[in-house]
Amino acid sequence: MMIKAVTFDLWGTLILDSLQYEKELTRKREDLLYGTLEGLSSREDIRKAMEYARSGIERTRKTMRDVPTSEHIRLLQSFLKVDSDLEPAYTEAILHMLPPLNPHSREVLTKVKSVARVGLISNTGITPGGVIRKALSDLGIWSFFDVGLFSNEVGYLKPHPKIFEVASRELEVSPSETLHVGDDRINDIEGASAVGMSTLLVEEPGDLRQVLEVVFNGK
Repeated sequence: MMIKAVTFDLWGTLILDSLQYEKELTRKREDLLYGTLEGLSSREDIRKAMEYARSGIERTRKTMRDVPTSEHIRLLQSFLKVDSDLEPAYTEAILHMLPPLNPHSREVLTKVKSVARVGLISNTGITPGGVIRKALSDLGIWSFFDVGLFSNEVGYLKPHPKIFEVASRELEVSPSETLHVGDDRINDIEGASAVGMSTLLVEEPGDLRQVLEVVFNGK
């Protein structure tokens, strides 16, 4: 079957996973929240509030349903006992320190875009889809995507079939004509396979170039 669309995972696929980056991003988020609160809460309380919000949200996410950013903020405000607008500080740390791209992302996206529809299917955490779009624009790759789906907006997390089905519908390409590329065996490979998509597992940054072999040579 000819591949007419390619959907990509984001973290660990087009963007490199880095424990050091995650730590620095968390520190930046704490700094931004501390500045927004102007001394109303200590840094320790802010860390506890973020953990409280994370725990509350994870209970829902275990069902493969995701929650909107407003629920994150509600939990933070509840723990800290404030009504301040915390959303920019909480969600936009990534815009202050952009994540590292897989060095092959631009080449692969450029070549795939020339022959197929291109989609992004991403589970989100603290950083919502709207902010990720801006970050990817700043990185210079958002324009490659015909469709971008984020779990906080769709309401379902990979590997739930719903998010893959929505991608196929919006790309106007059947799952059997779609290749999904990702780094997670369950969320990406099993999830996409369950709806009839072909799949490609990215375990190392260089594996991303295998997309070109599949799309152009059918291998």
